[in-house]
Amino acid sequence: MKIIKKKINGYELAVNKTKKYSTINFKFVFELDYTRDNIFKLDVLEEYMLFANKKYRTKEALGKRRMELYSLDYSISNYIHGEKLLVEFNFGMYDPELVKDDYMYEALEFVRDFLFEVDFEAGHLRKDALERGKSNLISAVGEDLVSATGAERRSLLKTLYPDTYKTRDLVESKEEYENTLNSYSDKQIIEMYDTLFSESFVGAIVMGNMKDEYYDYIEQMFKFDGVKAFDRNFKDEIRINKSTPKYTHVEDDSIKDSVLTVVFEAPSKNFKESCAYMAISRMFNKTGMLIHKILRDELGVVYSAGATYVGKLKTLTFRANIDSSNEVAARRGIEEAIERLKNRKLIEDLLSKIRIENEDYLYVYDESKWNLYDELYDRTFKIDVLSKKRIKVMNELSAPDIEDALKRLRLVKIHFYEGKRK
Repeated sequence: MKIIKKKINGYELAVNKTKKYSTINFKFVFELDYTRDNIFKLDVLEEYMLFANKKYRTKEALGKRRMELYSLDYSISNYIHGEKLLVEFNFGMYDPELVKDDYMYEALEFVRDFLFEVDFEAGHLRKDALERGKSNLISAVGEDLVSATGAERRSLLKTLYPDTYKTRDLVESKEEYENTLNSYSDKQIIEMYDTLFSESFVGAIVMGNMKDEYYDYIEQMFKFDGVKAFDRNFKDEIRINKSTPKYTHVEDDSIKDSVLTVVFEAPSKNFKESCAYMAISRMFNKTGMLIHKILRDELGVVYSAGATYVGKLKTLTFRANIDSSNEVAARRGIEEAIERLKNRKLIEDLLSKIRIENEDYLYVYDESKWNLYDELYDRTFKIDVLSKKRIKVMNELSAPDIEDALKRLRLVKIHFYEGKRK
């Protein structure tokens, strides 16, 4: 991938210029400290921006103008990386050559207005837009609170990682979340916007058929005060609380379903050892389907199950949605799956299958716009290891590498979250 780097208004714009895809995609990236207040204030601000604009007074007006611009797409995303919070404003528009309409100036005007013309008239938020946005947020949180998976996840995180970034934004009820959002004044939300746009911008990327005049448009329209250097010291590698009990059983009368979670420490000293655990998680999941074959097909004790490896936390976690009467059988099934994977012939067969899957993935890699867009992002901000590097190292793994990784696994937590609602 060829990346062109342009210095514009004091910040770096990284560009992958290509005619291969039908759209031109922009991402503006901001970095904040990850605090509970920051994430909740951003929730309110970002939702408010979807409803209240000086030029487009309602979400409907924004939508109408978006359709006039050939369904110009926009979204806002928040990503937690340890002690840092990345805020991304994403925009996509059809290549003007494709629609035979030189409308890029108008499209970028819309993006500019969306970012910089938020309705803070007389230092206040519009009450109708504010309440509509908060209602959407509270409804979404409420859905997560009543799900077994969401409830189990919150319970487990508080046990494994108390007083860390993993538990910083957890809420226990809709009322708690609603009260938190309502506690912020208009002034605090506006200050959050000022902090974001005046102190926290770190750069932008764009992929698509960029013409020279488009850079002039960007320079003219997108000026950020106080551009900051990107801080990659995320401090995201944390360890499990040493005093956590090996087994916990939580009963919840508000939840119907039950979830069993078994957590292993998966220590690694280098990237190759980390890739071995990535391969192992695939063997338990889609490549070998060991978890489903044993727990569901052979034992009939789960509705669904899977394994997840998290490199920053150095954990391999098995999670199974089960009937509460099947807890012990599900635990034995997970133990059996690990033991069964210790067969060298099976490991070699599954490694061969992983290499074939990787070859298929790489064959179509460049055909996916989003693969290349993610690569542009990773190369620009150096947040994660490029997927091609992960695949290269994984393809070089041997059966002894997998066996050594399995030997290093250490059981640290069994967490049974039992739904008691009939």
